[in-house]
Amino acid sequence: MEGSLFILQLFVAVLIPNLVSSTADYGEACSSTNACIPYGNNPDQKVVCMYRGPASVFCNTVNVEVGRCQCARNCGMANFYNDVGEFLPEEGRCVGFVGTSCYDGWAQNDCVPNSYCPQNRRICECNLGFEVSSDGKHCVRSSATI
Repeated sequence: MEGSLFILQLFVAVLIPNLVSSTADYGEACSSTNACIPYGNNPDQKVVCMYRGPASVFCNTVNVEVGRCQCARNCGMANFYNDVGEFLPEEGRCVGFVGTSCYDGWAQNDCVPNSYCPQNRRICECNLGFEVSSDGKHCVRSSATI
């Protein structure tokens, strides 16, 4: 009986952790077998394992051997890399920059803080009382409202 218990303990301690694939966090190295923590189910708001060559305009999210966990929305059509969004760690999701396309049907806002996705345009716009920041990607309180 003690031998069987030892074998069971060995199985639990050694074999089971190797059967469960580990996950990488946003910005960490990843591969297709060491996938990223997705942070959600909405396609543009989730994190995926992405490969980009040095200074490359191309990206790949399928069968990645070595990559980094990045926002899925940044690897666009025909595998062109577009810097159109960022990861919000406090909210655990990716969002679009001001002036980029968005989807207004998600439960959570699809745009950077202080902006929203209007139903008629589906392009991230600054909230009332905010304006586009100097980086052209975010919204800051408007100087007219201070």
